[in-house]
Amino acid sequence: MKRKTYKITSLLFLVLLMIFNLLPNGAASANNKNNGGAAQPKEGYEMFKVDSESWKDGVYKHHGGNLELNLKFEKNGKKKEAKAVSWTSNIPVYFVYVKGGRGGIETPYPEGATSGKGLTAPNNKGISHIAFYYKNIDPPKGEEGPPEEGTTPPGDGEKPPGKGDNPPEGSNPPGEGDNPPGDSNPPGDGDNLPGNGGDNGNSKTNKYKVNLIKGCMPLADHAFFILTDGKKIILDKYIITLKDVETKDIDKVGVVLKSGTVLVFEREDVLVDSPKNENGTVVFKIDCKEATPPESGENPPVEKDKPAKFKVNFIKGCMPLVNYAFFILNDGTRINLEKNVIELEDITLDDIDKVGVVLKDGKELIFEKEEVVVESPKNKNGTIVFKIECKSDEPPTEKPEATKIKLVLRDCFGIVDKAWLILADNKEVEFPSFTGILKLEGIDNGDLKGIKVKVGEELITYLLSDQNVKVKVKENGMIVITIDCPKAPPVEQPERIKVELIINDCIGMVDKAWLLLADGRELEYTSLMDLVMQLEKISLDVIKGVKVKAADKIKTYLLSDPNVTEEVKDNGTIVIKVDCETEQPPIEEPVELNVEVILGNCIGLIEKAALLLKDGGTVDFNVDGDLQTLLLKLKDIEKEDVEGLMVTIEGEHYTILLSELNESELVFNGNKITIKLKCDEPDDGGGVIIEEPAVPGGPVSPSVPSEGLIISDDNPQGGVGGVGGELPQTGENSSIGFYLAGLLLCLTGGGMLRTLRRNPAK
Repeated sequence: MKRKTYKITSLLFLVLLMIFNLLPNGAASANNKNNGGAAQPKEGYEMFKVDSESWKDGVYKHHGGNLELNLKFEKNGKKKEAKAVSWTSNIPVYFVYVKGGRGGIETPYPEGATSGKGLTAPNNKGISHIAFYYKNIDPPKGEEGPPEEGTTPPGDGEKPPGKGDNPPEGSNPPGEGDNPPGDSNPPGDGDNLPGNGGDNGNSKTNKYKVNLIKGCMPLADHAFFILTDGKKIILDKYIITLKDVETKDIDKVGVVLKSGTVLVFEREDVLVDSPKNENGTVVFKIDCKEATPPESGENPPVEKDKPAKFKVNFIKGCMPLVNYAFFILNDGTRINLEKNVIELEDITLDDIDKVGVVLKDGKELIFEKEEVVVESPKNKNGTIVFKIECKSDEPPTEKPEATKIKLVLRDCFGIVDKAWLILADNKEVEFPSFTGILKLEGIDNGDLKGIKVKVGEELITYLLSDQNVKVKVKENGMIVITIDCPKAPPVEQPERIKVELIINDCIGMVDKAWLLLADGRELEYTSLMDLVMQLEKISLDVIKGVKVKAADKIKTYLLSDPNVTEEVKDNGTIVIKVDCETEQPPIEEPVELNVEVILGNCIGLIEKAALLLKDGGTVDFNVDGDLQTLLLKLKDIEKEDVEGLMVTIEGEHYTILLSELNESELVFNGNKITIKLKCDEPDDGGGVIIEEPAVPGGPVSPSVPSEGLIISDDNPQGGVGGVGGELPQTGENSSIGFYLAGLLLCLTGGGMLRTLRRNPAK
C-alpha cells in the first residue's frame, strides 16, 4: 500500500513539473502581488523605475546602467489612463513590477527575458509607475537599442544572432531597424525623453525640425510624425534626430494644440524643399490655420487632458486637525492647497503622485494618489475629489506633561515692559503676560537658568541663584519664580505751586477758565469748583492774565487791569483776584424823546408854546403861524420827566397838565408824546378847548366839554370843569366864598322855580 502511494505521488510531481516547463516564461508568477505599494530595490539586481510621464510610447534608458526599454501602453477610459504595458529590452530583465492603486503586480522572469506583453496593475487600475530589475551587463555587440515588439529577442531560449548570422525569418537583425525611432535619453530618470535617437554604429541618422509659423507656436503643445508603417514619433522640442528613418518614411506630420485639438498634415504639404539650414536638417513648416482633420479610422486625435479642478475632502473628524493639504507631482513638485480646493492648468490626475495633509501640530500625512482618489465623485462639474482620513498607522505618541511656570514680580509693575524665561541651554521663552502662566513640555526645575526683563530700553538678567530671586515648586508641579525688583531711588519732584483764581460773582456761572502765560500758552483750570491749579516752575512774572467763559461770553482780564489784583502768599500760592465791582457800567446809547403837538383849529392863534418839565424847566417849541404841528426832539429826557404844555394866545398864558388829559387828548407811543389842541369850539370834541373867560379874573362855569379841557382867561391853569388846579384861598375868591356863592345861586334858582310854578305864563 505504501509503495502504491509513493508511485502516485511521484507521478503527480512529474506531471506538475512537466506542466510548469510547458508554461511561457513568467506565467507561473505573473499574478504575484506586492502589497508593499511602491517598488522596492532587490538585492543583486539593478532597479530602473519609470514614473508616470503621461505614459508616452517610446524608448526609455536607465542612466547609470545599460538597460534600454521600448514601452508601448494601452490606454482606455475617459481619462485615457495607461491600463497595460508591453515592453522590449536590450538586455535580460528578471522582474517587472507594475504599480497601480494601493498595490502592484510583480512578474518574475527566472531566466531573464527581453520582452513582455499586457502587464497590468491590480484590479486593472491605472499604472502609476513600473520597475524593471536587471543585472548590469553589457548588451550584445552591435545592439544598443531594445528590439521592436514582435521580434525574437536574444535570451528567450535562443542564441542571439551574431554578426554575419542570418536572423530568423520575420525578425529584424540587430542593428538594422531594431531601435525604434525615439530618444536615446528616455524619460523617467532625468532628461530621458522619448523621441531623440542617437547614432548606432554605422547607421544613418537624419535630423528633422518642425517650424510653427503665423502664431502657431503659442497654441501648440508638441509635434509628431506618423511613419508609413503607422508608428508614431513625438517631437517634444520640435526637433529630433532619427536613425534609419528617411524623409520618405514619414507619411504625415501633426501638431497637438494645448486645447487638445490634433492637426494632421500630409508630408508633402508642409515639407520645405530647399531648407535654409545648411546642416542637412529636413524642415517642415506648419500653419495651425491650414489644418485638415485626420482621416477616419487612421491616426485618431490624441486627447489632451483639460485643466482640472481638484478638491480634498476630510472625513471622520479630520477637518479640525488639518492646517492645509498638498499634492506631490511625479517630478517631485509640491503644490499646496490653501483652501483644500485648487484649479491647475496643464496638470492632470496622472501628474499627481501623492496627496498629503499638514496637521496643525506640524505633522504630515502622505497618501498614495490611488488610495484617496474618489473614482466616481458626486460633483458633476468634473472636479476630481480626494477623501482623506487623518488616522495614522503609527501609534499615538504620548505628549509629555506640560510644566506650568509662573513669574511674580514684586515692586516691578509699571517698570518692566517684557520678561523672558531663560532655559539651561540659553534658549529664551517670552512670558505672555506678567500675570499669566507659561506652559512648557518636558521642563523641570533643573532646566531653568534665570529670568530676563526689559526695563525701558535696558535689559536686566536675574539668575535663579541670585539673592533676590526665589524659586518654589508647588505640589501640583507649578514652578513659581519670585523676583524682588530693586526699588528705584526716589526722584526729586520739582516743587508745585498753586495758582488760585478768585472772581467776585460778577460774571455769573463760570463755564471755563484759563490761565494766560506770557509765552502765549493757555492752561485750562480743570476744577471749576475752586479754580485752583498746581504748576511746576511757575511764578508771577510768567503770568499774563486770565480768561473766563460765562454765559457764552468770553472775557479776558490782564494783570495790568485796574480791577485785577495778584498776591503771592507765604506758602508760595499765587492768588489772582478779579473784582468786577470796579468795572465801568456799560455805556448805553442816549434815547431821543419826541413830542408832537397837533394844533387843529388853533393854527394861527398860538403865539408861543413850551414844554413844561417836572423840575420846573421849559423847552420852547418853534412856532410858525402856518404850521399844523409843533415838533420837539429831546435827548437825556424821558417821557416821565414831562409835566405838561404851556401856550400863549393873544398875550395870555395857558398851562395844560398831562395828568389832566384823557386818552383822546394824549397818546404815548414808545418815546413819542402826542398832544391834540382845539380852540373856542367846546362842542366839537377832538382836542383841548381854549376859550375866553366870561368874567375876567372870575370863576368859570364848572361845565366840562365832552372831549377836552377848557382853557380860558378865568382859568389859565386849564382845570377840570373850568376850575384851575388850585381853588382861591381868601376873599371872594376863597373856597368859602365860592361855596357861599354857589349856595346862594342854588337858593335863588329854587325860588325862581317856585314862582314860575305858582304863576304859570298865561
